[in-house]
Amino acid sequence: MEDIFVSRARAAWDTAWLQPVLVVLVALLGGLFVSDFQKVTLALWVIYGLVALSLDLVWGRAGIFSFGQTAFFGVAAYSYGVIGINLSPNTGETVTALIGGVVVAALLAAALGYFMFYGKVGDVYVAIITLAVTLVLLQVITSTAGPQYHIGNAQLGGYNGMTNIPSMEFGYPGHPGDQMSQPDTYTFAVLLAGLAFLGVRMFLASGFGRVITAIRENELRTELLGYDVRRAKVIVFTLGGAIAGLAGGAYAGWGSFMNPAPFSLPAAALIVIYVLVGGKGSLVGAFIGAVTVEWLSTALGGILPNSTTLVVGAILIGVVLLVPGGLTPLIGNVLARAFPRPAPPRRQAPSGAGFGAAGRGRELQTLGLVKMFGGLKAVDSISLDFPAGQLHCLIGPNGAGKSTFFNLLVGQYRPTEGKILLEGRPIARLLPHQRAQRGIGIKLQVPSIYRELSVQENVWLAAFAKRSSTRQAEEAVDRILTRIGLVGRANDSAGDLSHGEQQWLEMGMIVASSPEVILLDEPTAGMTHEETIRTVELVRSLAETATVVVVEHDMEFVQRFSPRGAWRKSGWTTGCSTSTWGGPSVLQVTDLRAGYGSTPVLTGVNLQVAEGEVVALMGRNGMGKTTLLRTLMGLLPARGGTILWNGGQEISKLPTHVRARLGLGYVPQGRDIFPGLTVHENLRLGGMAARQDGTRRLQEVLKLFPMLSEKLSARGASLSGGQQQLV
Repeated sequence: MEDIFVSRARAAWDTAWLQPVLVVLVALLGGLFVSDFQKVTLALWVIYGLVALSLDLVWGRAGIFSFGQTAFFGVAAYSYGVIGINLSPNTGETVTALIGGVVVAALLAAALGYFMFYGKVGDVYVAIITLAVTLVLLQVITSTAGPQYHIGNAQLGGYNGMTNIPSMEFGYPGHPGDQMSQPDTYTFAVLLAGLAFLGVRMFLASGFGRVITAIRENELRTELLGYDVRRAKVIVFTLGGAIAGLAGGAYAGWGSFMNPAPFSLPAAALIVIYVLVGGKGSLVGAFIGAVTVEWLSTALGGILPNSTTLVVGAILIGVVLLVPGGLTPLIGNVLARAFPRPAPPRRQAPSGAGFGAAGRGRELQTLGLVKMFGGLKAVDSISLDFPAGQLHCLIGPNGAGKSTFFNLLVGQYRPTEGKILLEGRPIARLLPHQRAQRGIGIKLQVPSIYRELSVQENVWLAAFAKRSSTRQAEEAVDRILTRIGLVGRANDSAGDLSHGEQQWLEMGMIVASSPEVILLDEPTAGMTHEETIRTVELVRSLAETATVVVVEHDMEFVQRFSPRGAWRKSGWTTGCSTSTWGGPSVLQVTDLRAGYGSTPVLTGVNLQVAEGEVVALMGRNGMGKTTLLRTLMGLLPARGGTILWNGGQEISKLPTHVRARLGLGYVPQGRDIFPGLTVHENLRLGGMAARQDGTRRLQEVLKLFPMLSEKLSARGASLSGGQQQLV
């Protein structure tokens, strides 16, 4: 039986034309029942919808919020006017002018997008820059009122605008056509919008179009899979500019006039409102939003004259409060309830599925690697060799720089000093996607997946990064899903998976991208014992075909592999060490009972801790581990039993501060430090509370945690989570 995902992907491509064709047919049929005057107005609304479509592509599908669509619209309209006025008397057509306007708008969008996205401008600043460009163009155009401001025979006109722009006239140079009447522009606008709509649908149904959606969902993961996110953003931004330019040329041909109004802030904001009202990301909602807003503005404008801004604002507020997703999703939900579609069948696991051979792995080396953040040296002269085809482990306390080290390896950070070599070739200057393309994959500490996409779409996106065709990527999906045990949840949203399943999904995504060096940052964090055992088997499978480097705090997990190890404290050394603790009892708990209200949590707990011994309390959430620690510290009163300190002193009735002075310390889950005080002040407060020699005790602490020496003057709130735990 044909794979469900393959058939769905093909169906998305094969039926991409269906919705645009239906919309065009409905619009053309509707035009038969309206007057010529109404056709002129409807043509304008369709053109506005075309501009909204450009923003819905850029913002709704790619996640790039832009105020620049009306700028591209306006530039194309003026370009159409300049080219049409100068050339149409000789060529007898304005198709050249329309194409010229689209090209100019696309070039402006490409140039602007290149500087923004290759300059790593943040999302907020993209909105600011596009708005600034729009307003600058407004200032430029409005200052061209004199007769000296002309291009050939075309007067720019300043505030008064450009006049005598030729109407749409089909033909080609040397073969003039007939000028289009204003009522006929409705048919032209509908067909033009339909073609643009169809083109966008086909684009988004392609492999590259799916990558655009991935960038919106999780830009970091998309880059770490090997996609050039900056290039993809420039392409989609340029395409959005071209569509807006198409609308601008059609507008100039529709009205034979153009003024600077599209470059204003209200015009730029109005396109955003169209998209929000119609439903961001729905594409057809761009036209529904434009027509709805314009129709309501016209209808209510007769009741409330000179109140267009008030009406539009009221529409936006109403939609945000009542239909936050927009009109199109609302209509879709109603239709889905009226005509429910059967759920896709559960996928069956193919026999013999596995990760497949990817190679023997590659050797990864670091030489004198240093990373500094201001005055803090997070990674200090690290020289490590990870031979090809072996499993390696990095062990160390929180805040020791292990995750920073991984970020240096994948290119999220640039090293301050040192080299990174992959098979002997330097890669420290390569971008993250370039390193991924060379075979480095990483599973991040917190699962980095596409939460709003299905499980199979997550794996497909990873597979497509290293494969030349969508078909090859689709063939890898079943094999990977079966190996990670998620084939039965292929159609489920990735965000609905449990924490452990999300960890496995991310590992599967890494494997699907065919890496030869795999970095796993705490792959068992938050997992149950059973999930950890299963993860062990997955990691062993990975190590059969790639070089694997693991950062992990779970020593039982690490010891199951007997990997080559490195201990991270203040520097890096190879090898792992173990110690044995023993001595007289310092804490003895007998038949301890505690709880909250009428709910008992601890019933008959017995525990003994010897001097120098490390005792671990292990169990699922809700089993009372934190309750036991709080009871020992006096934060929760004991309901029975005894707590003996240092071999005999009963402390179960003592208040918390007295237990602390006796030497019982407690580090809560929430890293409970004084965020507004410096590290030095936090540490001195601890010594003062224990009534000890503050200076001597501070030196002992800094000897135990040397990295805190460099952070003494830093406020607690500025530290990383691991560093706060050390404090």
